[in-house]
Amino acid sequence: MNKYYAIGDIHGMPAKLESLLDIISVDRQDTLIFLGDYLNRGPKPRGVIERIINLKKDSYRVVALKGNHEAIFLKLLRRRKLEPEM
Repeated sequence: MNKYYAIGDIHGMPAKLESLLDIISVDRQDTLIFLGDYLNRGPKPRGVIERIINLKKDSYRVVALKGNHEAIFLKLLRRRKLEPEM
């Protein structure tokens, strides 16, 4: 039976994400729905993003939604691109 797991608010904590994935014993037939907030607070946001990308590359069913922290970060990046350098 295929299962659906909703995971949110990882906040830069890849070790905690790994622990959670171990606990739920996710199968490639299951669907992982990430609810955003991968960034901010924790020490390794890049590790969280890379892990989610690698899950998808490893043929896991992954849906990664943008959370408010990602929206703010992207808005900041767009603003910096548009502002002239001094």
